[in-house]
Amino acid sequence: MSIRWRIATISISLVLLAAIATTGIAAHNIRRAAREEIGSFRKEEVQAVQQNLRNMVDIAWTVAKTSHEQSLDKEHLEKAYGRRLRDMIGISYELVKRNHDNAQDRDHLEQFYGLRLKRIVDIVESVLVSKQRLVEQGRLTMEEARGRAIDEIRSVSFDSVGYVWVTDNALPYPKMVMHPTVPSLNGTLLDDPKFNCARGRKQNLFQAMVEVCQEDGDGFVDYMWPKPTRDGKGLSEELVPKLSYVKLYKPWGWIVGTGVYLDDAVAEARARTLEEVKNLQYDSGTGYFWITDDSLPYPKMVMHPQDSGLDGAVLDSPGFNCALGRKQNLFQAMAEVCRDDGEGFVDYRWPKPGNVEVDVPKISYVKVFEPWGWIVGTGIYLDDVAVDLRAQNSVGFRNLLAAWS
Repeated sequence: MSIRWRIATISISLVLLAAIATTGIAAHNIRRAAREEIGSFRKEEVQAVQQNLRNMVDIAWTVAKTSHEQSLDKEHLEKAYGRRLRDMIGISYELVKRNHDNAQDRDHLEQFYGLRLKRIVDIVESVLVSKQRLVEQGRLTMEEARGRAIDEIRSVSFDSVGYVWVTDNALPYPKMVMHPTVPSLNGTLLDDPKFNCARGRKQNLFQAMVEVCQEDGDGFVDYMWPKPTRDGKGLSEELVPKLSYVKLYKPWGWIVGTGVYLDDAVAEARARTLEEVKNLQYDSGTGYFWITDDSLPYPKMVMHPQDSGLDGAVLDSPGFNCALGRKQNLFQAMAEVCRDDGEGFVDYRWPKPGNVEVDVPKISYVKVFEPWGWIVGTGIYLDDVAVDLRAQNSVGFRNLLAAWS
């Protein structure tokens, strides 16, 4: 082989070796760069995942923190639950107002008490009918029949202060035939000016009764009259509004009457209201209503459905000093809120139905019903509020995650 070919062969071999070396180095560098790039990408992805996890934990932590702070924030609670508590109070307040208004409404009173009063007068009328029948049979004289009827009617009584009286039907003024609580009136002409207190226009009340019976045979008359004492041995000095039902017994020309004192109607309306409010519940019995009076410095409990032992008690126990974060008497705080604004919120601690051994933070809404001097209240336990807030905020958290993903 000539020197030229040897040199050529060696040159080609060197070139090939150089190419192979260069290719190997390049491949090595490429593999190394790829490894570095993959490592960097993996690191960035891990960091991104870690950051996402941090963000989600931060959101969850913020939800928990927000729920906790909201459950302690009185202003937030008043905004979040105020409308609901107002709506709940509105139900009981309207019930109280309706019964109060009905106790002042003559049309309602006539309907509510009319049937009871009519039944009493119907019983008395049956006595008169039976005595008239004996007269017709010749077994009694008219004088005897009337005397016996009066004796029986005089003994009729009901509701401790209810009774029946009888007048004749003469005009312009009738005479009293029999009055069981004011016997001095018996046989007298009923024209005394003190009887001018009927129908809200100072008409003689007995004259008004005769006129009603002449027009319709029976009817109602409202007026003022002294009320018998509970022991039945006298009359009160104060005149009390009264609504009476009267009916004419034509054969004898007698008007038979009986009535209801309107303060008793109000007392019945209050008692009926208390029973109705006592039975109002919500949230599986943990939501209820109570009523105090509006006395200060300490109110009295009128009705508490969960603790009847408080009813009628002056609420001055040191155990009630747990309101407004300054250990004020909670019922005093409620009365002051109502005195200043007519209604408002008070936070305090109170036993929860189902676990009365433990006092639970509570926020309540109270509103005064001035005609009766009642404060009506209801509230929400804050442990229930915390659960509710967590549920609301967790829904928001899930929605945020769904949007994020």
